Amino acid sequence: LTAQNIPGINRYGVAVLDQRVLADDKVRSAADPVALVAAETEEAAEDAVRKIRVEYDLLRPVLPIEDALDPEAPPIHEGSNIFQHTKVRKGNVEKAIEESAGIVEGTYRTQGMDHVPMEPEAALAYLDPAGVLNIVVATQYPFRDRRQIAPALNLAMNRVRVIQAPIGGGFGRKDDITAEIHTGLLALATHKPVRLVYSREESLIANTKRHPMLMKFRTGASSDGRLTFLDGDIYGDTGPGISLGAYVIKKAGIHASGPYSIPNIRVDTYTLYTNNLISGAMRGFGVLQAAVAHESQMDMLASKLGISPLDFRLMNCLKSKLTSSTGQEM
Repeated sequence: LTAQNIPGINRYGVAVLDQRVLADDKVRSAADPVALVAAETEEAAEDAVRKIRVEYDLLRPVLPIEDALDPEAPPIHEGSNIFQHTKVRKGNVEKAIEESAGIVEGTYRTQGMDHVPMEPEAALAYLDPAGVLNIVVATQYPFRDRRQIAPALNLAMNRVRVIQAPIGGGFGRKDDITAEIHTGLLALATHKPVRLVYSREESLIANTKRHPMLMKFRTGASSDGRLTFLDGDIYGDTGPGISLGAYVIKKAGIHASGPYSIPNIRVDTYTLYTNNLISGAMRGFGVLQAAVAHESQMDMLASKLGISPLDFRLMNCLKSKLTSSTGQEM
């Protein structure tokens, strides 16, 4: 099967319908499937896949974060490669900069990371005697899956039943569609049960990652060691599909100040499309990347002011009645 064989819409996505069931106009990353093969044995299926030849026209890729910010770079989808820009504002950063005794700056990059669940992605699809398409799958959200499966297969919602199998590890990875739509397509086409199990190599390439981020932070403190301001920019690489990336990267900005009381904050976040692998939910949801930056800033500030890094943290940590970056009272 190819994109021409999809009976419904060739789009899906947890939050935004920007992923293709099978590539049509162009391939946006190494994760994009182009064709599906079903066979009676695994060996026959693998042999058939090896015989498929695809002719590609090469396009300029958008890979580093800096490329995604370049207005001259080719768009991954229609329009800008900046999908979302969010802001956190608290107090008066400019005034706090003037009043700070110590200021440190840092640029931080975090890499993509795979969840490596013990069980790779897998699904079994079959039509029951009532004509309902049943899909048994290792998933974290069966009803959200169904909302993406039914339109692609041109089925009414009550003609699709998703059965959540023991997931063998998810960690956010199995928030997203993996094998559901592909096995469903093949089951409808063959009128036979169809099983798909990802190899570890396929799992590493084809499914969501923790977001790589570029973070630029400037942090200040008074002479007695009290934090005065945070000024930061966070750029998140979500690959060619949003998945839950816009929420992950927005949350990184909200948590850029960490567990510390900072009266003056300016943080901007940017969710960027690239041709890298798709990034999505992973435990910590943007907070771990931000921690790399804010904890490094704490160490540098403590050193600059001649204060123990532990004492510096205890002095500045959020306590009852103090407020977070968004004004939430502890």
